[in-house]
Amino acid sequence: MRRMIWAATLVAATPAAFAQTGSGETGSYWSLGAGITGESEFDYDFPGGNVEADTNAGFGLSAAYGIHVSPNLRTEIAFSWNKAEIDIVRRFGGPQILIYEAPGDVVSYMLGANVYWDFATSGPMRPYVGAGIGLGMIDVNDRVISESAFGWKWQAMAGVDIPVTDGASVFVEGRYEALSRKVGDGLGFAGASDNFRNETAGIHAGMRFGM
Repeated sequence: MRRMIWAATLVAATPAAFAQTGSGETGSYWSLGAGITGESEFDYDFPGGNVEADTNAGFGLSAAYGIHVSPNLRTEIAFSWNKAEIDIVRRFGGPQILIYEAPGDVVSYMLGANVYWDFATSGPMRPYVGAGIGLGMIDVNDRVISESAFGWKWQAMAGVDIPVTDGASVFVEGRYEALSRKVGDGLGFAGASDNFRNETAGIHAGMRFGM
């Protein structure tokens, strides 16, 4: 929780996309972005024990195609890739296994849909909020499970667009993201059915261009 509070303070601070965002914008656009995420924690149960782990700050990339449904509402189809290195893994219970290799990473490849609401303002900057959901592969290598599995991603965004030309803008965006997947077989156990869940908050920046 301490790490989540720290990461959440970053959520409102990134340059993230160049876009067509003046009052009454319509049409479509595409975007490319990159960002950082704060330190986080995850945990899950397995037969006879459980795991608690911490991750270091991570980073990610994104690409999206969006449509202005109305002057204030837009939707996107988006692809994202995120990676965070696992720092500490604590395993409690279960078979006693000596593990010498260092823990690996939490990596996700997600395809999803986002919805944004752009607030009308009298100045050039335009604040917005958004939310999204995605489905894809989540790869966890924490010395206990080391496999990819299908999982879900939920996210909430808040930021501001800053137009730079008639067809492009920069925006600063904060993101809260949650990954969830089933835990299957692992080192020393089989048939687990608990959920792995990892929550992060961070900053995303990029470019969006009107089409």
